[in-house]
Amino acid sequence: GSQRSLRRGQRAADRPRPGAERAVRSLSERAESASRLKQMLIDGITEIGGARFIPEAAAVKPELYSPFILSAAFPPLPGEVLVRVMNDAGYAISTGSACGSRGHRERRIPMNMGIDAETARSTFRISIGAATREESVRGFLETLAREVHTWNVPAQA
Repeated sequence: GSQRSLRRGQRAADRPRPGAERAVRSLSERAESASRLKQMLIDGITEIGGARFIPEAAAVKPELYSPFILSAAFPPLPGEVLVRVMNDAGYAISTGSACGSRGHRERRIPMNMGIDAETARSTFRISIGAATREESVRGFLETLAREVHTWNVPAQA
């Protein structure tokens, strides 16, 4: 079968694989799209005022971090409050890592990064998936701004 199409000494594993090339191209396109959406989130969250990004460099040099995840906080507003109100509005965010468990243990990662306890309690994570679109990011940011201002989080310089 396919072995006959190989040159002498060439292994099947050495042959180019069109499916693999498509998968790499698809991942690259998804990463580019996620990067644009993440920048929208960074810009929008920054405009709300009072936000901290975890780590702070994620907002300054987002290309050094995963394009699919953004962590932020609006101290002193607890992350659990934002998770609840955003979920009620139809947006799923989390206070911990995707593999984290509930409770105080999920705060250990921000605290191990040198984040103060209040900011660690306020931290929430936004995941950007293949189905995430600009319209949903705009709606998310409008809702987030409204909820942050409803809970009277003072803007910090």
